[in-house]
Amino acid sequence: MGFHVDLPDVVRFALRRLQNAGFSAYVVGGCVRDSLRGRKPADWDVTTSAHPSEIQNVFSDEQVIKTGIQHGTVTLVKNQMPIEITTYRQEGNYSDFRRPDTVEFVNDIREDLKRRDFTINAMAYSPQTGLLDLFGGFSDLQNGILRAVGKPGERFEEDALRIMRCLRFAAVFSFSIEEATGAALLEKKKLLGYISAERIYIEIKKMMTALAPGEIMTQFFPVLEEIFSAAVQTDLTFMNRLESDLILRLTAFFCGIYAKEKRIEYTKRALDSLKTEKKIKNKVLQLTEAVNRQLPTEIYSIRKELSRMGEEQFARWVNIKEILENVPVTDVLRNFKKIKREKLCYCIKDLKVDGNDLMKDGNTGTEIGWNLRFLLDSVMAGRVNNQKEDLLQYLHQQKKDWNK
Repeated sequence: MGFHVDLPDVVRFALRRLQNAGFSAYVVGGCVRDSLRGRKPADWDVTTSAHPSEIQNVFSDEQVIKTGIQHGTVTLVKNQMPIEITTYRQEGNYSDFRRPDTVEFVNDIREDLKRRDFTINAMAYSPQTGLLDLFGGFSDLQNGILRAVGKPGERFEEDALRIMRCLRFAAVFSFSIEEATGAALLEKKKLLGYISAERIYIEIKKMMTALAPGEIMTQFFPVLEEIFSAAVQTDLTFMNRLESDLILRLTAFFCGIYAKEKRIEYTKRALDSLKTEKKIKNKVLQLTEAVNRQLPTEIYSIRKELSRMGEEQFARWVNIKEILENVPVTDVLRNFKKIKREKLCYCIKDLKVDGNDLMKDGNTGTEIGWNLRFLLDSVMAGRVNNQKEDLLQYLHQQKKDWNK
């Protein structure tokens, strides 16, 4: 076939060195797929008839790391570029629905390609022989179809994480899932119980930030429901209109599938079960709580929320309320932009006094922080100008009033 893949010099070197030593060798998998899509691959994988010890001998004068040598993989590092080189192999049973119990090295790349997950990931290429496409991967790539290699049910039983990878690929590439593959996804969804929360979370994150995940997530919601129980709503197409931001999309997802009165409880439960990073979890929960409230429209109220949430979170709040609940946001955005344009104070750090100023003025201990917050609220409410002398004088007067 007359296909050309633009290979980096280091990859060409690796293929040529293996072939000159009498072994067959190809680039394989995602790097071939991405190249044929006109995308720059994030990394390059080589597959070869050479066994791990033979690979090490071929590159004895180069830096080689025994990455996963028991499974046939070593990593060549040249010019600071790592390339995984793996021996053609067949795999035994998958008793844990994740990893093969045994691996057998073979000499025929065709046997190796049969074990791969999807047709678009089961293509191999070398400059000498061109594209090796046994399962119609290029056609599926052109037509935007995600299809399992061989029998879909068997592929998902071998590695249940492929269920999530299938959804993720479909969302990221905006591909449709072939009918038999989709049916197997639904049939085998309970196998996700064998997959670690951390691995599922990685796939969820990539799905959430895809260009347009809504259709796939809606169509195959029963698979996601296996992970996120107690859902009451399944139309998630609105997510396509949200910015591709992890915190925003996660919040929108949970607000979309959970009843309002249970949102915070179930969202926290879901984030905990996925072992979500604390920083992400806290922001999602903060935003979920905010979604249950009305957006402020007046400048003072907006400044108070900005002080509490920060600009980034506030912008997410506006975005999700507009898209999820069709809330009018014209007034909110106009005043939000006015606050930013006129640099109106809403943070303690923006005050023209700081803790040292208050300490010099006789304030001590915890009253310093309390008074700074009081001054910030007074500035935001328009009761005092954000000028050092005005702030200190205003605080003196307030203290007199408090002590009466």
